[in-house]
Amino acid sequence: MRNTIISEMSSSYAEQINNYKTTVEGYLNSSTEATSSFDIITETEKNLDLMVKYHYRLELMENYFPVTGSL
Repeated sequence: MRNTIISEMSSSYAEQINNYKTTVEGYLNSSTEATSSFDIITETEKNLDLMVKYHYRLELMENYFPVTGSL
Protein backbone atom coordinates (compact mmCIF):
# COMPACT_ATOMS: atom_id res chain seq x y z
CA MET A 1 0.00 0.00 0.00
CA ARG A 2 2.84 2.39 0.89
CA ASN A 3 4.51 2.01 -2.51
CA THR A 4 1.23 2.44 -4.36
CA ILE A 5 0.46 5.69 -2.55
CA ILE A 6 3.98 7.01 -3.09
CA SER A 7 3.87 6.13 -6.79
CA GLU A 8 0.46 7.74 -7.25
CA MET A 9 1.54 10.92 -5.47
CA SER A 10 4.78 11.12 -7.46
CA SER A 11 2.93 10.58 -10.74
CA SER A 12 0.43 13.27 -9.83
CA TYR A 13 3.21 15.75 -9.02
CA ALA A 14 5.02 14.99 -12.28
CA GLU A 15 1.76 15.45 -14.20
CA GLN A 16 1.13 18.81 -12.53
CA ILE A 17 4.65 19.95 -13.41
CA ASN A 18 4.12 19.02 -17.05
CA ASN A 19 0.73 20.78 -17.15
CA TYR A 20 2.18 24.02 -15.80
CA LYS A 21 5.21 23.70 -18.10
CA THR A 22 2.89 23.45 -21.09
CA THR A 23 1.03 26.55 -19.92
CA VAL A 24 4.28 28.50 -19.47
CA GLU A 25 5.46 27.43 -22.93
CA GLY A 26 2.15 28.71 -24.31
CA TYR A 27 2.64 32.09 -22.66
CA LEU A 28 6.26 32.35 -23.82
CA ASN A 29 5.39 31.46 -27.40
CA SER A 30 2.32 33.69 -27.51
CA SER A 31 2.29 36.10 -30.39
CA THR A 32 -0.94 37.78 -29.35
CA GLU A 33 -0.56 41.52 -29.14
CA ALA A 34 -3.84 41.91 -27.22
CA THR A 35 -2.22 40.66 -24.02
CA SER A 36 0.38 42.93 -22.50
CA SER A 37 3.81 41.56 -21.67
CA PHE A 38 3.14 42.47 -18.03
CA ASP A 39 0.14 40.12 -17.99
CA ILE A 40 2.17 37.38 -19.62
CA ILE A 41 4.99 37.80 -17.10
CA THR A 42 2.54 37.78 -14.18
CA GLU A 43 0.79 34.62 -15.35
CA THR A 44 4.09 32.94 -16.18
CA GLU A 45 5.40 33.66 -12.68
CA LYS A 46 2.23 32.24 -11.11
CA ASN A 47 2.65 29.04 -13.10
CA LEU A 48 6.36 28.84 -12.27
CA ASP A 49 5.52 29.15 -8.57
CA LEU A 50 3.12 26.23 -8.91
CA MET A 51 5.76 24.22 -10.78
CA VAL A 52 8.19 24.84 -7.92
CA LYS A 53 5.62 23.63 -5.41
CA TYR A 54 5.15 20.31 -7.19
CA HIS A 55 8.84 19.98 -8.08
CA TYR A 56 9.83 20.18 -4.42
CA ARG A 57 7.10 17.75 -3.42
CA LEU A 58 8.29 15.29 -6.05
CA GLU A 59 11.89 15.74 -4.96
CA LEU A 60 10.94 15.13 -1.33
CA MET A 61 9.06 11.97 -2.20
CA GLU A 62 12.00 10.65 -4.23
CA ASN A 63 14.60 11.49 -1.59
CA TYR A 64 12.80 10.67 1.65
CA PHE A 65 10.11 8.18 0.67
CA PRO A 66 11.58 5.97 -2.04
CA VAL A 67 9.58 3.09 -3.41
CA THR A 68 10.99 -0.10 -1.97
CA GLY A 69 10.59 -3.62 -3.29
CA SER A 70 7.74 -4.22 -5.69
CA LEU A 71 4.40 -2.48 -6.09
